[in-house]
Amino acid sequence: MNAANLLALVMRKQNLTSYRQIGTEMGVSGRNVAGWARDAFSPTDQHIVELCRLAGEDPAEWIVSIRFNNASPQARTAWAKIYTAVTDSNRAPLT
Repeated sequence: MNAANLLALVMRKQNLTSYRQIGTEMGVSGRNVAGWARDAFSPTDQHIVELCRLAGEDPAEWIVSIRFNNASPQARTAWAKIYTAVTDSNRAPLT
């Protein structure tokens, strides 16, 4: 689960067709949203919370997953433990 996956979910659930529309909903530029989609930079935790609100998703899981994907190898171990703590035991672990 990365920012691009979350953005695709928002677009599908909100019937949006562009990053610009997501940006308008959130009060940020479409360029910022496109940067998140390309992994050029990461959305803030507050932006992830807002995206999750639009997608009807649990922000805790998405924050941890997105941070895990952008972390150093050493930090990934810690993020993986946090992910396990905040998710259902039936979910696949982060890799």
